[in-house]
Amino acid sequence: MLNFYLEIIAFSSLVQYTFKIRLKAYEIWQKMGYPNGKSVEY
Repeated sequence: MLNFYLEIIAFSSLVQYTFKIRLKAYEIWQKMGYPNGKSVEY
């Protein structure tokens, strides 16, 4: 049972980690002028 909990903790921390990376990449993306992940064309 302990292994089960450890796996859940490891998995949730991994998800949080990837979420933070995505959020940071999204912020950088917005600063570069691609609001929705697509290049702005006028």
